[in-house]
Amino acid sequence: MKQRSPRRAAFTLIELLVVMAIIATLIGLLLPAVQKVREAAYRTECRNNLKQLALGTHLFESTVRYFPTGGVGTPTPIAPNPSSRYTSNAANAVPATGKSQQWSWAYQILPYVDQENLWKLPNTALDDFGDASLGIPGVRGYAIKVFSCPSRRAPAAAQVGNFLVFPGDYAGNGGNAGTNNGMIVPSNSGQTVTLGRLKSTSNTVLLSEKAVSVPGASGGIETGDVEGVFYGYKVESIRFSDVPPVPDGPSATPTSPSMPFGSAHPGAFNIAFVDGSVRQALYSVDFLKVWQPICNRNNPFPVDMSDVQ
Repeated sequence: MKQRSPRRAAFTLIELLVVMAIIATLIGLLLPAVQKVREAAYRTECRNNLKQLALGTHLFESTVRYFPTGGVGTPTPIAPNPSSRYTSNAANAVPATGKSQQWSWAYQILPYVDQENLWKLPNTALDDFGDASLGIPGVRGYAIKVFSCPSRRAPAAAQVGNFLVFPGDYAGNGGNAGTNNGMIVPSNSGQTVTLGRLKSTSNTVLLSEKAVSVPGASGGIETGDVEGVFYGYKVESIRFSDVPPVPDGPSATPTSPSMPFGSAHPGAFNIAFVDGSVRQALYSVDFLKVWQPICNRNNPFPVDMSDVQ
């Protein structure tokens, strides 16, 4: 006669709980490692973004003979032009450059980061500001990946009123507020910054990450984002060295007179120097002895760079 195999017993509740506890422990051990690897990849991508932007400013400098300016606080069309990016409404007109350009350094280097078509959109107010109700972003609302840090948010436009604006994550070094001693000066300052007149290229900040408060870090829109990264000499695209750099969060309050540099990265933030190198600085970097001197393009003194690697 055929022998019947013994019936397999089911798992007991205790066994199921033990297995679940083991799985939970493994996940708990694995998750920080996965997050660490992901953040390392994000930080590398962010450094590459800054490298490309720094290269764009140098290509601009080699063409125009000075670094891009920062635009003006309130861009205003020069009559009868509808667009403040242009100084002429001639049929063959191209956007202004350098001291004549009212928009930000980020807008000015668009042709040098493979975005010339965006830079030369037609001379119309609609092409400047767009219309959110019609789904037209305008120049200010086009999201360009190289201007976004993946640790903070995906490149995307945000709606402000009836406009779409692109809140970038990188800012030019404006130096100490009100002194124009940084690398990016206002277009109407009467100054230009040339490579040959710098005292140091390896220890002078060109661009860096900007800090945002909790709403900005979680994908929202805040005071430091509302105009977008391409529009004028504003905290969206310029930060200053009169406040210490901080990580994203409450210390990056949008009500600060001069909003700080910083980032969504833990421990340190990325900096592009004038020589094209991209390094990171600890948030604890000495404010008076290191941070302010390396943001001053005229600094004549040596700086201990041990907190910048």
